[in-house]
Amino acid sequence: MRDLVPKSISSHPYYPQLLKLIRIIQFLSALISLALFSAYLARLVGTISRAHGAVEGIVAAAVAYTLIATLIVCFVKAGFVTVKVLLVLLDVAFVCGFIAVAVLTSPAGGAAGGQCRGRGSGSSNGNDKDKRSDSGGSNSRGGNCQLAKGTFTLAIVSTISHAASAWMQQSHQQPSKVENPFRGNGFMGAGGEGAAAR
Repeated sequence: MRDLVPKSISSHPYYPQLLKLIRIIQFLSALISLALFSAYLARLVGTISRAHGAVEGIVAAAVAYTLIATLIVCFVKAGFVTVKVLLVLLDVAFVCGFIAVAVLTSPAGGAAGGQCRGRGSGSSNGNDKDKRSDSGGSNSRGGNCQLAKGTFTLAIVSTISHAASAWMQQSHQQPSKVENPFRGNGFMGAGGEGAAAR
């Protein structure tokens, strides 16, 4: 995999620490998003739609993935090409996933949260209550709407952080850094190194 990050940046001693910080931010963002949206669904008066299920599923999967990715980056000293490529591909996938979450929970009319848009400014008849059945009560601009908006905001944070980690991960833990397990163990003596050179 060709490095997209300049060597002058990827070789900096703080580069791995920055990647660890981004992974931790991803995990916390996904975890808080899951908590907020689960609370939103618990208070939902109307029927839970496929859009709600899609958001919940993407965020739950992101919690599991970011936890594993954080553990790998923080505790695995040397990486393998397959693991690195897999992390990059999953980061790209979750960029797309969180873009979908942001669209679905958008206050501007998303299918899984946009019902909060314009509450309190409509008509006062009974139809308004039916149309906004997920308001969670008369305090329509607080409470449940804020939970959906919080999920939307964190989806943007997660999108940016996954894009950043996909860009950075492919330059982190180069396979050349993995020590040769046969060196210094008696398997490669003077003749062995000469044979390897030939």
